[in-house]
Amino acid sequence: MSSACINVSSRDIVEHFELYFKIESSEEVFKLRSLELYIENLTLGNFSFGSIVVDDVVSPVKAFNMSEIEKGEYTLSFRVTGRIVDASNTTHRISESLSTNVKVQEGGVTIGLRIIKESENYKIKVGNIYNPPMKDEDVLLIRASVLTKDDHRELVEAIRENQRLREKLLEEFNSTGNYAYYRSYIDLSYPIRTFADLGRERELTETELKILTLTLEANNAYYSNHTPPNKSYYIVAFSNETPYDFIPKIESKFQSKLPFVYYKGRGFYPYPVTAVNWITSYFNRRD
Repeated sequence: MSSACINVSSRDIVEHFELYFKIESSEEVFKLRSLELYIENLTLGNFSFGSIVVDDVVSPVKAFNMSEIEKGEYTLSFRVTGRIVDASNTTHRISESLSTNVKVQEGGVTIGLRIIKESENYKIKVGNIYNPPMKDEDVLLIRASVLTKDDHRELVEAIRENQRLREKLLEEFNSTGNYAYYRSYIDLSYPIRTFADLGRERELTETELKILTLTLEANNAYYSNHTPPNKSYYIVAFSNETPYDFIPKIESKFQSKLPFVYYKGRGFYPYPVTAVNWITSYFNRRD
């Protein structure tokens, strides 16, 4: 009886692979008082790993790392148990068996855990699977090369201030457990992440980058001193020179005559429909 030897090329071997779990941001997560999830019976193909706790709603939690593993697609299986405490202080027990396919490649992946409310119960599903990307801020700075020197500097300053505020809010959330800080952190992160994802797919136009700058400056100004509004479609102004006195005015160094509308989990954005009406009023007043 003959034996066969299978040679694996060095190009087919992954030198270092890490796997993380991350709770995906959603309106359901914003409403929770606390959660504590356990990842158990974790296997990747024929490899088995120990249990981990996932109770951080901001940062990914490392499950394991491997070296010298063959590149390819593997089945990842695991069980999620634990508890979720909702806004009314009701405790919900969690027990889910999940699996998904994972491509093992250099670096690693992050598995998103999506919290879904069905009727009065909470379910955990496998969400997005993220490969380690270039940092969002780096993507934006690369795409910003089309801007003039002054516009480029303004965008860089807005990105840096946004990053500073996010780090501050994250520290506040970790030290106090107050979800208002977490919601502010998510709102501030959304435009950075959204424009960066677009920038990974294609070049960003000069107009898009200027809209990003304006959006970041408005959000930076708001979240420097305020917590998120309680509902979406909340309109604010960053100038006293607006056509309507009933619109809330945000006092800050940032000034704009345009209206900004809030979307829960996404932050503030220039509101085009209202802006047209306001611009008409400005023209009529010869502003």
